[in-house]
Amino acid sequence: MDEKGTVSVEYFYDFSSNNAYFASHMVRALCERHGANLVWRPFNLGAIFKESGFSIGYTQKEGPRSEAVRQRMRYLATDHRRWAKRLGLPFNHPRAPLFPISSTKALRCAIAAREYGLEEEWIFAVYHAYWVDNQDIAQIDVLASIADSVGLNGARLLKEQDTERVRSELVDTAGEGQERGVFGAPTFFCRDEMFWGKDRLIFVEDMITDGQIRTRGIDSL
Repeated sequence: MDEKGTVSVEYFYDFSSNNAYFASHMVRALCERHGANLVWRPFNLGAIFKESGFSIGYTQKEGPRSEAVRQRMRYLATDHRRWAKRLGLPFNHPRAPLFPISSTKALRCAIAAREYGLEEEWIFAVYHAYWVDNQDIAQIDVLASIADSVGLNGARLLKEQDTERVRSELVDTAGEGQERGVFGAPTFFCRDEMFWGKDRLIFVEDMITDGQIRTRGIDSL
């Protein structure tokens, strides 16, 4: 909560996460609805996975590595279609070799775009480019084109994302997230409590409005 009494929601996100795509739209609408301050915290999910030894069992070259992963991916594909329909959002899951994707440059560009007051425009343009249009957001020319489309100078933004200041901020954010318990995306912090997953935004809403989780009963859903 800031000096004016406005509640803040920190959102740790990565463009490579399908659930973070949905959550970005959801948390923005939630914060707008309640007048909360949304703080975007780009972080490299892959770096946390590498540090923890976690693997999604899916590679760009080979796709799913086992039948169990294939089953999980088939279910998640159905689940994502359900969420897309419920939220009224376009969604087109990319396949290997576009999934998983290196999002590092796109995340650093989000930090650089903040300086021009176009952070949200950049975030949603990149999410749409990857999770709807299946563009390769690891490529410099793709990112430059996205930047130009939202009123940023693509060539300049790509230079700025490669500066030591921006590089350090992305690394530091991931480090801070790990220290605070972040292990995946989407992750939210509100009133010093952590919530993981887009379905946990029901708890975030309680924290915004009441400062605690409200008791609603088992038939509340």
